[in-house]
Amino acid sequence: MAVTAPGDAEEATGPAPGVLNMRPVVEGVAYRSSAPFGWDAARVLRFLAEHGIDAVVDLRSPTESALVPWLLDHGGRGGLPELVSAPLDPTEGRPSGTRPLETPSDLADLYLWWTRERPDAVVRAVTPIADGRTTLLHCAAGKDRTGVLSAVVHLAAGTPREEIVRDYAHTAVELPSVLLALRDVYLRSHPEAARRAFAAANPPVILTAPAAAMETFLERFLRRHGSAEAYLRAAGMAGASVERLAERLRAGARQ
Repeated sequence: MAVTAPGDAEEATGPAPGVLNMRPVVEGVAYRSSAPFGWDAARVLRFLAEHGIDAVVDLRSPTESALVPWLLDHGGRGGLPELVSAPLDPTEGRPSGTRPLETPSDLADLYLWWTRERPDAVVRAVTPIADGRTTLLHCAAGKDRTGVLSAVVHLAAGTPREEIVRDYAHTAVELPSVLLALRDVYLRSHPEAARRAFAAANPPVILTAPAAAMETFLERFLRRHGSAEAYLRAAGMAGASVERLAERLRAGARQ
């Protein structure tokens, strides 16, 4: 899949793409998506209200979040949905600059590394779900960091592994529109890097969503931790909160 980058003077055209790559992880309980590309505060609030979302978990670094913000009052003040910052990637959203990423197995290793390095972010991300809030999990594209958190949520919900893999791989269908939106953002902030990344005839693995990456991640994660619940307890989440999380997710999955 190639995304052809425009010249220096070209700007994004057409309507703002908004939230892309969105779907339920557990219907009515947890959702996943990209960042809200180009939306103003009114459109953001309308979208969240339409889906009954009252907590937004942002897995991006503060620098990334500033490029495509939610325009929400942090902390849910004034009746607005709560915005939870839970940066998952220690490389500040630039994993390919610090780790070799050439194969699906490399992606799986990256995902496992995130869960080892940032267990506090994982706990922070799932806490609104445990607390009864309808929660949207997202990063930039809604693929890698969001895929990892969605996998943890799916495991806690009792979702079969093949369905978790299928959910992750579905992003491949959404990637053309997501990459175009990301291209427009990064052409404005990092033009040279954007041209190199998004014009490749054979995109780097970090810009793909191979099923094998999630299959390998799940195998390694479960071999290391046994279950999502065991991982969350080891990460410092209170046992009662882990139980509430699993009960809510499993109840939602049964409906």
